[in-house]
Amino acid sequence: MLSFIYYFFLCVEQEHLFRELVILFRNANGDIQNATREALMRLNVCSLLICILKFFSSLLVDCA
Repeated sequence: MLSFIYYFFLCVEQEHLFRELVILFRNANGDIQNATREALMRLNVCSLLICILKFFSSLLVDCA
């Protein structure tokens, strides 16, 4: 379910959520780490990678 919702987020929202989950994963509390690991594994990071690639390709087009 989380990956389905994540797919419809805008690129900025996907990046923000991913960043927050990574920050939470670095928490010293083992329960928080486990919950965050499960959430990260459920995400479809392919859509985030597509957003990042679109951003870089727009930079290349602007430079050309």
